[in-house]
Amino acid sequence: MRSDVKRRHARWAGVALITGLAIAGCGSTDDKGAESDEPVKATHCGTGQGTTMELRATNDFPNPTAYVIQLYWFNGEGRQVEMGQMTTDAIQPGKSLTFNVTGRRPGDATVRTCEVKVLGAE
Repeated sequence: MRSDVKRRHARWAGVALITGLAIAGCGSTDDKGAESDEPVKATHCGTGQGTTMELRATNDFPNPTAYVIQLYWFNGEGRQVEMGQMTTDAIQPGKSLTFNVTGRRPGDATVRTCEVKVLGAE
């Protein structure tokens, strides 16, 4: 009876070890592959003449495609200070488009980071 209990504990310890290693390998910040899967990326974020963001959109679809995107600007404390939504121009298959977006600058908020979320493709 005791050997059965020991075997079960050893088996669960092995399962826990394998699961822990699998989880540790997922979502690593060094994983550049996941980053390249996004069709629209913010390549620059700044506060020149207002809040600005440089974007690069790539079309991996077989037809000309435009993306509906949501834009976010955050201050040094991580609070959202600006948000907008837009649709890119149609991009030819296999091509990329780089463009700048300028938003309002609410008060004296200093923009530190920018993010983009793709809502859909048209």
